[in-house]
Amino acid sequence: MKKKILLDVDGVLGDFHGAANKLIFDLFKLDIKPEKFITWDVTDVLESKEMKDDLNHEITKPGFCSSIEPYQEAMEAVRQLREIGTCEIVFVTSPNKNGIQWVHERDAWLIKHFEAKYEEIIHVYNKRLVSGNLLIDDKPKNIEEWTTANPQGKALLWDQPYNKYSSLERVDNWNDIVDLIEEKKPPHFTCHYCGLHDENVECGGIYYCPNPLCLGPGAAYFRSKMKSYEESENGKHSVNPSEIIMFGEWLLNGDIPDKMKIAISKSIKCLLHFEDEESVKDIIDC
Repeated sequence: MKKKILLDVDGVLGDFHGAANKLIFDLFKLDIKPEKFITWDVTDVLESKEMKDDLNHEITKPGFCSSIEPYQEAMEAVRQLREIGTCEIVFVTSPNKNGIQWVHERDAWLIKHFEAKYEEIIHVYNKRLVSGNLLIDDKPKNIEEWTTANPQGKALLWDQPYNKYSSLERVDNWNDIVDLIEEKKPPHFTCHYCGLHDENVECGGIYYCPNPLCLGPGAAYFRSKMKSYEESENGKHSVNPSEIIMFGEWLLNGDIPDKMKIAISKSIKCLLHFEDEESVKDIIDC
């Protein structure tokens, strides 16, 4: 049976925020940098309700949906996934309830850029209602709701500047998604934010980053998992202690500065509450 891969459109396959940013400049002559979009809602960068309403109105007009630029990497990845032949691609997208032409434009856009068939496109407000093996979406709420409703599947947050606040497991490049679906051996670990790198660790873009100085999403995800470990009771841990030990082992051969090694090793020791440092001397070298 083929794996059903659910792909969100805006923010994953196409640059919705980029198109909206062009409207913001045309309407208000504001030049907003991409990193200033810190939430999923594009109107949050605007100050007044009137400006937000004006932008939303323009977004619902005919032509906006069609103007969204597709990500070239996404186009190539979808083509590769089709060639694999072991998965079924389903485009799961939220319609704009105020844009009467939105669904038609979105269908035409997917057919043009991703060679989609009508039967591969699902317009739905609640994506949790669509089952599958894997969901890729850029909205944390969608990931959370879908994971709860589909515990047998896997959901990954597509990395964007406006979802950095989330500690959900994420992915930031299409090669990792293709490899995941092909069940290939994942690439070595590299944190794309702080540069922590180890060729002996198999993680890639779907990653934890144990660097306590890192401000990237991988580090946030690692810290959230460690917090859940600390708060666990009666030995029922969401993270196995051996998993934490593995991070310590990276320090022995990892290509990172000595000061960072010391900081990480101390952090791990605190997490595991080691009373006898000699017991872990061979694992974590301070």
